[in-house]
Amino acid sequence: MKNNSGFTLLEVLVGIFICSIILIFLIPNLVLEYENLTDMEQKLELKCILYEEITINDNKEFELIRDNYKIVVTENRATIENLVTGDFLEYK
Repeated sequence: MKNNSGFTLLEVLVGIFICSIILIFLIPNLVLEYENLTDMEQKLELKCILYEEITINDNKEFELIRDNYKIVVTENRATIENLVTGDFLEYK
């Protein structure tokens, strides 16, 4: 038996291998989840603005531009478009 309290070369290599596997699989998945969350957040923001304008406006059909958003509401359709990013949301 050894009285050495350090790591062997094999233990260090296994540790490096495990860390590299974690970085290879974990980091891309985290980036993908972040992209999905930002997309959902943008759609939720569009929905909130559209809902606010529909509840505030008394007319059944209207078209207006609020900040960077173009909102068009007709009898059977409501659309909102972000004029800066080009995001578009439509309800029928």
